[in-house]
Amino acid sequence: MLSDEEKNRIIEKIQLEEELRKTLSKKEPSRRSLISTIWEKAGSGLGLLLIGAVVTGILVPIFQNRQKTLEWERQIRYENVKYNLDMRRDCLKEFMLVGTYLSEVIELVEPYKNDERIPDREFERLQEKIFGIQSNRFKQNAKIRAMLVYFSDFDAASRLFDEHTRATTIYLENNIERFVSLKHSLPATTNRSNPGDLKELRDLRSEIDNISDLNEKFSLVVNHMLQDIRTKEEEYAKARF
Repeated sequence: MLSDEEKNRIIEKIQLEEELRKTLSKKEPSRRSLISTIWEKAGSGLGLLLIGAVVTGILVPIFQNRQKTLEWERQIRYENVKYNLDMRRDCLKEFMLVGTYLSEVIELVEPYKNDERIPDREFERLQEKIFGIQSNRFKQNAKIRAMLVYFSDFDAASRLFDEHTRATTIYLENNIERFVSLKHSLPATTNRSNPGDLKELRDLRSEIDNISDLNEKFSLVVNHMLQDIRTKEEEYAKARF
């Protein structure tokens, strides 16, 4: 049997433990109780109002600013692609004009494909016209070369363009200009012409008509430009959407 004193000590201990448990329970609420409290407050009118203010005042402007940045970047990319594509198309158009200079020179000497001498005054006018065509061709070539930088493979485009330009220059100097000069140097009387000169004139007439190599080099440049333009057109279509 426990004495009264021992019973009282046990009762006091139990009471002390109970009071301590209650005190700790009030100071350290459980995590679940804390979360529940937060959700309860968030679900209240004031909580919803605060959440709405945060979304409207902070999150929405951030989202809108990001959307504007993306739109600006897309617009810049679209404009750059469009400009580059337009320059490639313009370069192709300018190059197509180069072929007209060659045709113009060939048509210019067409009436002189005979064995007769070109008179002095007519020779001077003919030389002046050929010089003018050559000068325009050189200016056109310079314009095209400056525009080749807009093509994706500048080295390849430049190489093909230079090969065509070089071949055309050789053709004009060795065939057209030589033909005109030789025609002018002939004697006034045909039967007094040097047989060697007449043979060279006939050979030059054949060379003037033979422009298959020039046409091939011209087509190589055009096809290279067209392929590059089509590639850029696909990029342009993607940039629009």
